Amino acid sequence: MKRRVMFILLSFWLLMMLTSCFMATEIVSVKLSSTDVPKLFEVNESFDIKDLQLEVTYNDGKVFNVMVDESMITNFDLTTIGFKKAIINYKDFTLTYDYQVVETKYLVVKFNTDEELPEIEDQLVYYGDMVKKPNDPKKEGFEFLGWYIGDVIYDFNSKVNTNLELVAKFRKTLNVYQTEVVLALEEFANKFDSRLYREDEFVEILTIIEDGKRAIAEATTNEEVDLAYNQTVEKVKAIKNFCSLFLDVFATYNIDDYYSEEWEKILAIRDLTVDTLNNYKGGAPLPIATYLKGLDDLTKVVTKDQDHELATYLKTNKIMELNKYFTNMNKEYYTDDALELMNTILEEGIDTINLALSRKDVVDAYLVVIETLDSVEKCPKYNDILELLAYIDVLNLNNYYAVQQEELKDIYFEYANILRNMPLNEDTTTLLEEAKMKMDEVITIEEDKVIADILLEKCLADFNNLYETLLATYAEEINALEMAEYALEEIEMTYQNYVDKISTALGSAAIQVAYDEAVAYLEEDILMIIEMYSW
Repeated sequence: MKRRVMFILLSFWLLMMLTSCFMATEIVSVKLSSTDVPKLFEVNESFDIKDLQLEVTYNDGKVFNVMVDESMITNFDLTTIGFKKAIINYKDFTLTYDYQVVETKYLVVKFNTDEELPEIEDQLVYYGDMVKKPNDPKKEGFEFLGWYIGDVIYDFNSKVNTNLELVAKFRKTLNVYQTEVVLALEEFANKFDSRLYREDEFVEILTIIEDGKRAIAEATTNEEVDLAYNQTVEKVKAIKNFCSLFLDVFATYNIDDYYSEEWEKILAIRDLTVDTLNNYKGGAPLPIATYLKGLDDLTKVVTKDQDHELATYLKTNKIMELNKYFTNMNKEYYTDDALELMNTILEEGIDTINLALSRKDVVDAYLVVIETLDSVEKCPKYNDILELLAYIDVLNLNNYYAVQQEELKDIYFEYANILRNMPLNEDTTTLLEEAKMKMDEVITIEEDKVIADILLEKCLADFNNLYETLLATYAEEINALEMAEYALEEIEMTYQNYVDKISTALGSAAIQVAYDEAVAYLEEDILMIIEMYSW
């Protein structure tokens, strides 16, 4: 039995020895061997990656340190700034090595105080450490609010990762601040000109200012002072001056009630009134006058409804002008076909004017008709007609009496009428020469004077003979009158009036007309005088 037990124990021991010999060792973990492995570097800092060690643990509990070599590591770069990850490979294990590259590991923190206060030394802080808070600076009449970056108070529990400049901020103590804000409120109030407000509105401004001063004096904190000041300012600004009152009225005007041109007038009135009121520096016109004028000017701008009513009267005026324009056009410059076309243009234009709704439409329609009439081509012989007209200018109408002037014009119109319907290719040389020759034959004033002198002498002689004959013819009737003497005087006066008319007539034609009139009426006048004195 004892031998059997020994055999069993021996067999178990042999089995254990064999198992141990055949079981291989394995790596169970790999990590960096120290917690003090550097994680922060300056850009381009000198660092030997081989200084790192790996702690390798096996399944049998044994731990070995392994030096890192360049073949194990990738993505390790100290040439650029930023957060980075390097990869370390050891056999079948991969480690991530997190690190950061910065411009500098030692950062400068500056403390900016008032120029009147002592300077506080700069602090040199390691990247990621915290700034040591200095003692609060003291400034007479002010309370220290803290260290700020911009408008944000700095948290001294935060880690530094960049150069800093901390600015000391102060605020005035309550009593000092109250005094200054009251002065500021008074300065604000002094900017308001009573002339820019209605009397009751300005009295309200003064009341608000005084209430504001009391609220500032009763404040218990600087914040309450600011609140009282701001509320006072807002209340004052809410009081309407003449400019804001005008803008309130302007706001009631609707663009849809006006045509575009009229609305532009509305805007121009607004801009002028507002600018004048806002830039008032004293003198005339007073703001109230500017305000009232602006309101009055607004009411004078024509609405669409008013425009439609005014357009009715404008239509009549423009149609009259159009007809006058057409009448005054030189019809001799156009062919019959062109004149027919122009008549059509005129009629259609008048129809368009009558259909227009607004004054602008009326004017636009009127101008279109004028433009269309002017665009009608003149007759082919237009230049020839102008030549005749120019020839009259050469002759100079001032060299002729009125009768002869009309004669020249008649010749012009006669030949212009012939020319206006002639085709372009027809020669007009002979016709123009004929017309000019006829014009040349018209007697000038100088030429007429010779004729007139002879004619005047003959007419006066003939008229005197007629007068003597009539006196002899009616001598018996005249002598039978109770007031024959007075009748003869009046007859003589009538005769002399006719003589004066004949004598003062300009030109032979006028002399002849005056003579013919005198001959025609002298006997009738004598008989009328005889009848009158017979009563």
